[in-house]
This record gives sequence, structure tokens and C-alpha cells, in this order.
Amino acid sequence: MRKTPQPTIVVYPGYANHEKVVVFGHVFKQNLSHWYPYSDNVFANLKVLWKLFNVKGVMDIKVQLCKGTMVLAEVCTDQKGYFRFEVRLAQPLGFGWTALDVRLAPELPYKTPAAQGKVLRPALNSYDIISDIDDTLLITHSRNFIKKMRLLIMRHPSQRMPFDGVVDYYQQLYLHNSHKGSCLFCYVSSSEWNLYPFIRAFSQTHHLPRGIYLLRSLNTHLLDLFARGKADHGHKLKKIQELLTFYPDHRFILLGDDTQKDPVLYMQAVRKHKAQIACVYIRHTRKKPSKEVEAMLQEIGRYGIPFCYFRHSEEALQHSRQMGFM
Repeated sequence: MRKTPQPTIVVYPGYANHEKVVVFGHVFKQNLSHWYPYSDNVFANLKVLWKLFNVKGVMDIKVQLCKGTMVLAEVCTDQKGYFRFEVRLAQPLGFGWTALDVRLAPELPYKTPAAQGKVLRPALNSYDIISDIDDTLLITHSRNFIKKMRLLIMRHPSQRMPFDGVVDYYQQLYLHNSHKGSCLFCYVSSSEWNLYPFIRAFSQTHHLPRGIYLLRSLNTHLLDLFARGKADHGHKLKKIQELLTFYPDHRFILLGDDTQKDPVLYMQAVRKHKAQIACVYIRHTRKKPSKEVEAMLQEIGRYGIPFCYFRHSEEALQHSRQMGFM
């Protein structure tokens, strides 16, 4: 008789405020030990990429959020194995990071161990940060599909490069806004959850500030990766607005670039939440500054929101110093 494989629970970093906690992740059919044994062998890397984009979620399975022996909530996974808890707490979590567990409901016929997730409750810092990833901090060539795929296939995360000075800039933003507790540093991207192991490996290699990752819905076939360039980026706006609504008393710095739709998305966020936006930063990645982007930033400025359209991270760093963000 064939042995039924045990599901794998993956919990991503979550976040909390004074009354609620948000925890999310996936339940996968596969054992995910293959998630990121990258090498110098192109064919081996293609195999890893194929596995990442053929991962299968377990649909409609009950998972529980636990703190110690206490069950805080129970939900079912969606058709891609994704789960999300948003739970009102009797007692607020302390500031900083707290460990919570996610486990399969005990009546299920599996022996899958619980997975620990870390949840951040930030203090009311001076400023919190929301940053895009592709071509904002990580050189991706998102406008050139061939270059982008070449980097993805041929470069180990430790070999992928951030823009000059961006790590120092992000570290200073984080440190200067964490004096009352951990700063909320959110990485919002149109990349799929399939690429989360890569993004985390890159972040840890280059010592980027510890934070929350909000990525796009899991893809379940490698061909979806080739179609992603046609996808809209409404996911990022939705996640940004969820954060702004979840933390109504916090003020945010938004960082993006001019390769995709960041200026449009940030302009829409400003229109709806202008009191919460402290500044908008857009990295200039084109040969010449985009007149369209400049026009959108001018509109953001008319709402009273400062902005910086910068080429090098040092320019953004100096602007942040002048604004008192660090």
C-alpha cells in the first residue's frame, strides 16, 4: 500500500496591532526540502525553478493558529493551499516579534508537525516603511524578460546584487525608526509566493532589515511565470491599503521604482490615505527620467506629500536626512 505523503506547513512573517493579529501561509502537498538548492549548473537550476512553479497546495484543509496550548482560531485553506488568519485578541501581543504556531486540525489523518511563525507588533515609531522589491532594491531588469530570466536561472541568491547603497539606506531607515520598538518594514511585490525562498535568501545574504513579505498569489505551473509580465499590479495596491487601514495611526514611507506601476499605485494610495503617507521615493531606472512619472509625482506633491525621484540610493538617503526620517 502506497504511503500518503505528509503535507508541509509554511508560515510567513505576520503582523499585529493593539487588538488584532494577521498570520498567513500555505499548506503544500510536497516536502519543500528542494526549495532552494541552487548551484552553478543551469540545468539543475531550471529543475529547481520547475519544482517551485509546480508546487501544489492542499485545498480545504483545516489549520489552527495557536499560542502555546491555546487555539486562537481555525480556518480552511483555499484552492491553492493558502490560509490567512485575522484574529482579535483578548490581550494584545507585546511589542516586537512573538512566536505563534500553525498546525493541522488534530482530527486530520496526518502527523505533520506544527510550524512556527513570527508576528511583529510595531510600536508607534516615527515612520514605518513599505518597499517594492524588483528594481527598487534588487536589480531584476523587470522590463527586459530575457535578462530577467537569465538572472533568475543563472544566479544564486547570494550572487544577485542590490543597487549600490540601498542596503545601507534601508538599514539606516530601519535603525532610526526603531527606537521605541521594531520598525514595520514591509516588502510588497508582484512576485509570486513561489519565489519567497529566493527573496528571503537574498534578503538574509545582504542583511536587509527584517520584515514582512506580501507577495502575489501562488502559481502552480512554470508557464505562469512567462505570462506574469502581462499581469496587473493591483495586488500591491490592495496590500498597501490593507496595511494603511490596519495601522491608522502610523505614518509610512513608500519606496518604489519607475519600471512598472509603482508611481500609479502610490498616487492612488496617497489619494485615499494622504494623512498617513510621509514621503514617496521612486528610483529612476530608465536612461532618461520619465515625464509621465514626473507628472504623477507632481500630483502627489499637490496633496502636500514630499517626494524624491532619485537615480542613486545616496540621493534618497540625503533626502531622508533632510526630511528628518533619520
